[in-house]
Amino acid sequence: RFADQLVQRQRFADQLKLKDGQSDDDDVTIDIDKTFCTALEYGLPPTGGWGLGIDRLTMLLTDSQNIKEVLLFPTMKPRD
Repeated sequence: RFADQLVQRQRFADQLKLKDGQSDDDDVTIDIDKTFCTALEYGLPPTGGWGLGIDRLTMLLTDSQNIKEVLLFPTMKPRD
């Protein structure tokens, strides 16, 4: 499973080993993201995929050009 925190920590460590042989200009390798690994320990849900919120669906159905046209909160609606 990709989201397994132990596997992810190992991948970060392997990436750091590869960084030693690369030039300083290479931005591909990063340090271990401890915050991300801790979030995985606590049960972070899968972070990939596709989502569609009610506001975006409403925009699609009403053919709106701006999300402010479909927001229900009056403080965020445009003033006419």
